[in-house]
Amino acid sequence: MDTTSFRHSVSDFSCSVNEFSNCVFLQSQCICATAEIEAMKAANEYRISRGEQIAYDEEAFLGIPEKYGLHHNSAIKTLRGEP
Repeated sequence: MDTTSFRHSVSDFSCSVNEFSNCVFLQSQCICATAEIEAMKAANEYRISRGEQIAYDEEAFLGIPEKYGLHHNSAIKTLRGEP
């Protein structure tokens, strides 16, 4: 890979502090959602190993994007800096 052209293209990218902040916020929400999903999966596996009913069903997993504002329209609004 020609790193010279890569560095050049990255250095040409510019965004405002607010745009960058919005991207970082959205990324942090993705990380939080991932952590919660992994914890939910672990709890389910633990309960299965004990012969118990799962703690989190499909509906609980599908609610995570909404909880963290990661559904499409909300993510677009966040990136645009809209309330």
